[in-house]
Formats: sequence, structure tokens, C-alpha cells
Amino acid sequence: LFEDFLLRTLGSGNPDLLLGKTAEASSAQENGTACFANDAKIFTSWRPKPEEKEPWWKVDLGCPHNVSGVELNWEYDQKEYKYKVEGSSDGCTWILLADRSSNSEKSKSQRLYFDARSVRHLRVTLLGWPEGEAAALVECKAYAQ
Repeated sequence: LFEDFLLRTLGSGNPDLLLGKTAEASSAQENGTACFANDAKIFTSWRPKPEEKEPWWKVDLGCPHNVSGVELNWEYDQKEYKYKVEGSSDGCTWILLADRSSNSEKSKSQRLYFDARSVRHLRVTLLGWPEGEAAALVECKAYAQ
């Protein structure tokens, strides 16, 4: 807990690769555009249209990076979100970096660690979210190695 507090308060010394980068999504509600998931604001979020079955959100890092992991912050605590995280060097061919299609973790903030080389684009695809709730990604961060 102490380490988490220090990391949240002081940071890890490793800047967020996604902050302010161009984001887009398969769909978005009027009050939840793609850019809200990487704006460093806890009161905004990307909200896909409710009728979409597997909505995705992606961001262009601007140039290739070696990515060590991501942190996803969901709207609701103690709820299950199922998703996958993929990376791409060209925005066309995607490689699975983290598969959480069977995710049972109920934490609002979820950190994933991996070793991804030469990633320019990151994509999060929602595969399931709390029944009766809107799907909402409050913030996504990525870190370089």
C-alpha cells in the first residue's frame, strides 16, 4: 500500500507515453470522446456507444517505443471488466500484449506488465463490462522500458 501511495503521489519517474497523444475509438458517446481516456483527468472517460459489442480505443504514440506495460483505470470499482491490449508498429497488424478476456480482477485500477518492442500504436478492446453499467475507460497510461 505504501509503495502504491508513493507511486501515485510522486510518480514512477517514467512518464506516461499516452498523455496528449492522438486517440480514436470505434465509437463514442457525445460525453465520452476518445481523447478523454488519455487526458490525465479523473472526471472524464471514453464511453463507447452502448449498442457496440466489442468497442475499441487506440492511440498513436507518434514514434516506436519499447513499452513495459499499461495502467487502465475503469469507472467502477469492484466490477469486472474483460478486455485485451494489443500493440502495433504500423496500425494495421496487431500483436496481443495482454489477454484479460477471462479477467476476474475487480480493481478500478489495473496494471499490466509486458515486454513489447517497437510499438507505435496501442489498442484496448472491451470484451465485457458490468451488466447494466456503461462501459467507461477513465484513463489509460503506458510506460516505456
